[in-house]
Amino acid sequence: MEMKKLLFLLLIGCTSCSLFDGMKKRSFEYDEAQFLPLLVPKGYKKAEVKTDNAGNKLYLFSYANDASLYFAFGDTTKEYQPIDTTMNIAKFYPGDVLLYKGQDYSNRLFWRESRYKNFRFGYRNISTAKESAFDSSINYAGWQLMKEKQLINSSKTN
Repeated sequence: MEMKKLLFLLLIGCTSCSLFDGMKKRSFEYDEAQFLPLLVPKGYKKAEVKTDNAGNKLYLFSYANDASLYFAFGDTTKEYQPIDTTMNIAKFYPGDVLLYKGQDYSNRLFWRESRYKNFRFGYRNISTAKESAFDSSINYAGWQLMKEKQLINSSKTN
């Protein structure tokens, strides 16, 4: 339990650090009155929320050179970017997070997708220079979900 408290305090400390100077705070309404706090790298040209006929929600940030960052909620079989699972083996992280990450060798740009329950967060066409900022954005969203999950679990035990 002490480790969870330490991780929580570390997260709080990091969110107030200058590490996030190049980020903008946003919020993703993934379900009715359910919001996920986000930090997204500055410089996007367009931000849009899309909902398809099946109710899947996508918050898409478009950057120069076809780079994009997305946060999706809904059908877990829906593909937001093609991932060849025979070539890319997923890594499992604590909290049942499944992570795919790679580099497109045709253009030397990075891509990533993290999956947790009905959520998918990812980016594509990201340069080496910007990779850490986009990783931070996705990691932040994941931590917000983990924090929410811990709050729900702790309220059930009280």
